[in-house]
Amino acid sequence: MSESLKIKGRLIKVSDRVVKSEKFTLRIFAIETDGQWPQKIKFQLANDRCDLIDRVKIGEEITVHFDIRGNEWEGKIINNLNAWKIDRSISVGTAPPPTSIPDDDFPTDSNLPF
Repeated sequence: MSESLKIKGRLIKVSDRVVKSEKFTLRIFAIETDGQWPQKIKFQLANDRCDLIDRVKIGEEITVHFDIRGNEWEGKIINNLNAWKIDRSISVGTAPPPTSIPDDDFPTDSNLPF
């Protein structure tokens, strides 16, 4: 089981939903961190979490709560930053608690929008 992490940044990109199978829908987004060496970091949202990013606008500051997931697929090790909660800096409310997301059927970076 991976440890839950969080990071703050400004939303810079959001993809449309990508339906991988009947049981797996994916959405990708990226943030840019502040600091001396800003980083652009890509995350994925899966299944019922895909709509968490709908309420956030490009350029808005957010905190992303995520887990690191790693799987082997076609002989390659694939790592994903799996977001499960997004806090808006200007928001008063909170996102619903995380639910279990299956460990299998995670995609590779090929065929993703960025």
